[in-house]
Amino acid sequence: MALKDVDNKANEKGKGMAAIWQLVKFTLVSMIAAIVQIILFNILQKVFLGMPSSVEGVASFFEQPYKFWFFESSIKDGAIAGLGYFIAQNVSNVVAQIVSFLVNRKKTFGSSANIAVTLPIYLVITVIILSFVAWVSPILTDWFSSFGWSAQLAGNATMLLTMMFQFFAFFPVQKILFKQKKEEAPAQAQ
Repeated sequence: MALKDVDNKANEKGKGMAAIWQLVKFTLVSMIAAIVQIILFNILQKVFLGMPSSVEGVASFFEQPYKFWFFESSIKDGAIAGLGYFIAQNVSNVVAQIVSFLVNRKKTFGSSANIAVTLPIYLVITVIILSFVAWVSPILTDWFSSFGWSAQLAGNATMLLTMMFQFFAFFPVQKILFKQKKEEAPAQAQ
């Protein structure tokens, strides 16, 4: 049975079932994006841990302090959330959001909405959400590290929490953004 057949069966059962099926598909796509994000994050962590820092007395680029705009490294009590962490966390998150946008637009919501219109709107909302995630991540990583967790474990735990936040934030955004036009919406059973 093809995905389109399951879509049609869900649509035949009414709007409620169609919305539940969209949530299931969104969840599956989010899991794929999460796998991409986790793998890329851990690869970048290893790369940045091996890079020397330009700051005297700091062992690696991963641990290098940073401060710009409202983003600031959180390096205290053994927590390691420096510039390398910030870049690894955000690059992996952006790549995951690109995967999510492209797949959800077509497969989850079946939208042919104009990408020239939807992408800029999505980008603005994404910048807001990812800025919050970038701001809160060092704080959470520091908190997890206070329990004696390694930098990698604390970073991954932080990522899982921020992924959950993003899941609940992005579903309604994408559902509204990728709303099908009346003429492209499948026929609903009466």
